[in-house]
Amino acid sequence: MSRSLAFASLVLVGCHWGGGEDLSPPTPTLRDAGSTAPSGLSARDAQLLGSYELVFDFVAPPLPPVSIGNRARLDVREGPNGMITAALTPRWGERHAFTKVEVSPSRLLVRDFTLGKENATFNGADGATNRWIAFAFERDLVGSLSGTFSANDGHDREGRGLVRPDDLAPEITLDEPRKSRGGRYLPWDELRFNAAEPFSIRAWATAIQSSAPELHVPPTGRVDATTITCFPLSVDHTSRSLAITTLADPSGNRIVPFTRELSVHPVGTPRERHDFDDEAALASWGVERITDARCKKGGCILFPPVTQTSCTPQGIAGLLSNKDKKRHSVMASVRVLTSRADDILAPLTLSARATPDLPKVERKHTSFTLERTGAEPLPYESKWETITLDYTSLPVETVGFSFVRLGCDGEKTSIAGSDAEVAVIVDDVWLE
Repeated sequence: MSRSLAFASLVLVGCHWGGGEDLSPPTPTLRDAGSTAPSGLSARDAQLLGSYELVFDFVAPPLPPVSIGNRARLDVREGPNGMITAALTPRWGERHAFTKVEVSPSRLLVRDFTLGKENATFNGADGATNRWIAFAFERDLVGSLSGTFSANDGHDREGRGLVRPDDLAPEITLDEPRKSRGGRYLPWDELRFNAAEPFSIRAWATAIQSSAPELHVPPTGRVDATTITCFPLSVDHTSRSLAITTLADPSGNRIVPFTRELSVHPVGTPRERHDFDDEAALASWGVERITDARCKKGGCILFPPVTQTSCTPQGIAGLLSNKDKKRHSVMASVRVLTSRADDILAPLTLSARATPDLPKVERKHTSFTLERTGAEPLPYESKWETITLDYTSLPVETVGFSFVRLGCDGEKTSIAGSDAEVAVIVDDVWLE
């Protein structure tokens, strides 16, 4: 008997590669207590401008005490037409700009008009949250903020704490490689940096590119951010060190030095065709090169059988040559073997990446026909099928490709009853 198998999600990604000016507006300068008042503000109100550290020491029950001890940053700036703006960022949280700022001789009040997920949010490790709709700050003799503050959650439940000038050193982290990658990045993977507090996009991009000129930060239209995503300018990078030490926040606090060894899969040199008939340089993890009757011819790559809902990192990655720049489709010869013919999910993702900018092309499913051969433990097999990724055009000499298990990065799907085991065999990958 035969059954239809929904195969892989086929993804072609084109992002912000290559050059291009960061069009983000410059970050406004935050002034200290000795600065001259900017246009539109009195000398006393100008003393409000700057960055402050907020630390809760009380949260009224029954609210969870997740705000207590979180060293949040408050940025008070001059906005258009002499208006004052305020934004609060919990440590390692999301930056929130308040919709209303009221200034009096003795107090600064910042608030939102509505309750909801858009309010200033403090998250706890156990999933608990505090959301604050309003903050009130006392002003000192010169007009700056110091001493105490109070917060309200919109339901007459209060939090209190201390506010002081910001002197906390910023920190950044880098996302680990995707689980499907087997502990290393692919040369063309995007890199996502995260910050404990907002940085100027311009300053952040400059610091990253000073350490790694091969990384491109696309324009975002934002001034400040707690995350930034970089894209390699080519597909053939190798492992390298990254160090960011000079970045500073608006108060001039220097970053805690960040160093990281970027471990990258070595994908070898470009080939017109990867037929796996020899031990050619190719990145692989969790798979086997075999040369038996299971191959279409010569050698092939076996993704050993695993259950579909488990995350078992398996993959290959390499480079394809396109010297004449006339070919525009990535092709792969593939077959699958399964322990059962029903409740089969897409077992692999085939993706390709190249520079310069290319539109995203995605094709979710390709049907395979399963035949029962009686060969246990994988009695159902498909015939060899050709998987195709089409570019509209491919004006580059080198294209990176990868096959990875879908269970690690894909959307998790539950299966009623026992899960099937699925093996995949890849025989050739080429361009046409």
